[in-house]
Amino acid sequence: MLLGIGNLKLNINRIHVETPSVGSSGATSKASIQVDATLENSSKLLELPENGNGDYIDEIDFGSFGFAGYGGAVDLGVSYKLLDKLTLSASVLDLGFIKWSKSNTSIARADAEQTYDFLDPASQQEFMNIVNSGEILNYDMLQLKTEEASEKSRTPGLTSTMVLGAEYALLNDWLVVGALYTGRFAKPKTLNELTFSACIRPTNAFNVAASYSVLQGAGKTFGLALKLGSFFAGTDYMFFGKNTKNVNAYLGISIPLGKQKKAEIL
Repeated sequence: MLLGIGNLKLNINRIHVETPSVGSSGATSKASIQVDATLENSSKLLELPENGNGDYIDEIDFGSFGFAGYGGAVDLGVSYKLLDKLTLSASVLDLGFIKWSKSNTSIARADAEQTYDFLDPASQQEFMNIVNSGEILNYDMLQLKTEEASEKSRTPGLTSTMVLGAEYALLNDWLVVGALYTGRFAKPKTLNELTFSACIRPTNAFNVAASYSVLQGAGKTFGLALKLGSFFAGTDYMFFGKNTKNVNAYLGISIPLGKQKKAEIL
């Protein structure tokens, strides 16, 4: 069962920018920006207020914590011991959906043309600031405006992941090396990753592992993991400062249920 805190989906179908033409008989001082985009927000935590004039959304604010959607998902997997020392595995994760409630969903759209006059220094500077901002979410360029009576429920599917793995045991199972392919079916394209790992496990209560991923993260995707008894912690995308683009860490406790069966002595 899944409880959803928030979902923000931005579709940009078109951004067209024209600058004034110069040095010809058809010269013009006009510049323009045409945008066709839709933003769907389902959340109690994230709010999208419009600017003081009510022209367009110009920031993301934090509201109150709460669940805005409910859903479910399953993970399916299988492992097969092909050889005495070689084990293969495969799984598909996050097969499911979340239904975001109508009362917590709003839609904003942009489907207009903005014009700027380069004969006006203020208008020219405004245009230059917009196209040179470098912001990932450029509110001034998009100029998204919340639609009236736009509340409606949404039921998107989850972004599923396929995982294929292989591991080989060495030195009487004291050392295990492996490779793992991960394909995350995101949009607009699938994100692929290939990770190589080595695990030292002298006892069941103590394991140490290291990994390196070769496709994402610009060569900075090292990982470490440690298992001490029932406690484990690790990361396969380590943090290397402000230039780090991917970070992933986990920790947990494993609690066995039931008594361990004792081997019968014949």
